[in-house]
This record gives sequence, C-alpha cells and structure tokens, in this order.
Amino acid sequence: MGGFGSGWHRGRRLTIEDGITLDLAELGRRGFLENGRNGIWQWRRFDQLVFEVGLIVDLRSDETAVVHILVRRRGEWERQTVKLETTTPTFGGKRYWFKCPLTGKRVRCLHLPPGKRQFASRAAFGLGYRSSQTCSKAWRDRMDAIARQCGANPIMVRRMFRPTRATA
Repeated sequence: MGGFGSGWHRGRRLTIEDGITLDLAELGRRGFLENGRNGIWQWRRFDQLVFEVGLIVDLRSDETAVVHILVRRRGEWERQTVKLETTTPTFGGKRYWFKCPLTGKRVRCLHLPPGKRQFASRAAFGLGYRSSQTCSKAWRDRMDAIARQCGANPIMVRRMFRPTRATA
C-alpha cells in the first residue's frame, strides 16, 4: 500500500475554468434580473473577446420565470431556455436560482465546457476545479519563474492566468 505507482491515475477531467460560466449572482449584481431585461454578456481575456451570449430575462411570475440564453454558432443564433426557481432568504426579499436543464437541481452557476452545446450545472458535466488538479505551490512557482523570465511582477503574472470573467 502506498508503493511505486500507487495513487489516483485517472486522466485530467475538464474543469469549470476550461469553459464559460454564467453566474446568476453576477447577473443580479449587474442588474440583469429584472423582467424584460436583455443584453449581451461577454467573456474577455487580455481585452480580446472570447465568447458572448445574448440574454433575455422573463420574470413575469415566479412559476414561469426563465432566462433565454442565445448563443451564436456558425452565424446562427441558438436559443436555450433555462427555468428559474426562487427562494425567500431569512431576512426577506427573493433569491433566484437556475434549474439545471440536465439534472433539474437548483444551482447558482451554469457552465458551458468545450465541445458542449448547452449550459448545465457542474455536476451534470462532471466538471472539477483547476485548483484540485494542480499543486498550488507548484503553480505559484511556475508563475514566478515565468515572471522572472519576463522581468514582470509575479502577482501580475498570476492574475493574467486566472480564469476569465464575464463582463456586461
């Protein structure tokens, strides 16, 4: 037990950082969770557009609340409709959740990994986290080595290699 070659040897699985993440809390902070609101949600890396989706929010009633996600593929727009559920926090108000199209579970984030055609939950796609697949010390050392080679600030290099974030 614990000898040469022991341990987990499964291949690297896709992570949430490999694809696109649609975070409902971020949509709320940016004012998208209003009935009839629509707009374009963009992901950028190094000021270059990586991906964009169109969003149309329909919150006329809690029972029929949905978000229409429009993705352009090969010049054509494809629409995915995702239901929303609501909960009431302890101190009042209303909190929205995506209902995963594949598992039916309530989630805050939907993901679109490479090669997939629709957004779904992390569990539905079996996605992991990049941090769980790398040694953070080794990653920091690698980023610091890159910074030294380039004559750059190590903290700035680490920030450059963080996952992409959406912008409205």
